[in-house]
Amino acid sequence: SEQSRAIVGAIAALGQSLGIATTAEGVETQAQLEWVLAEGCTEVQGYFFSPPCPAGDIPRLMVFMPPGGAKSTYVSVCFPPWFMGRRKRRNVILATYASGLARKHGRRARSIVKQAAYRAIFDCGLSPETQAADAWSLSNDNDFLAGGIRSGITGFRADLIVVDDPIKGREEAESKLIRDKTWDEYQDSIRTRLKP
Repeated sequence: SEQSRAIVGAIAALGQSLGIATTAEGVETQAQLEWVLAEGCTEVQGYFFSPPCPAGDIPRLMVFMPPGGAKSTYVSVCFPPWFMGRRKRRNVILATYASGLARKHGRRARSIVKQAAYRAIFDCGLSPETQAADAWSLSNDNDFLAGGIRSGITGFRADLIVVDDPIKGREEAESKLIRDKTWDEYQDSIRTRLKP
């Protein structure tokens, strides 16, 4: 339909303007594949390639991609706004090895929800009351909080917790002390923030 074409085109244009890939889901035929590629989508998934896995079968998801594979863009920047836009009262915590990196991802995610296309698709947008890069809200009562994994994220409950790059680099990864501290903070603080 014309409305579907307009929505797909707007999303692809938004992704292109932000310099990120756009994935079309639910592609079932060769004709649909050709159509979404012509509209500007850069990635495609659906029955045409493989049947989906029921969401209930994935209580926890780990994403592993090589350096430069856009994992942070997909998981930390694009996914939280999509997750928050779909329903009301769904909070997100994003934790990384350092608060500065978490703020950077939060700023990029916030830039998505500021877009007119986002408001048109999800019927909500950035709340004028809270707009900090690491703590912002949507007009549909959803909140986003970002911080370093060892910064003591407390006092906030979440429906989704994204842990992206919990350890800075090889030197820290090889340090048993840093690994243990990071694991303990995840177990004692971050994981306990997840709503039942």
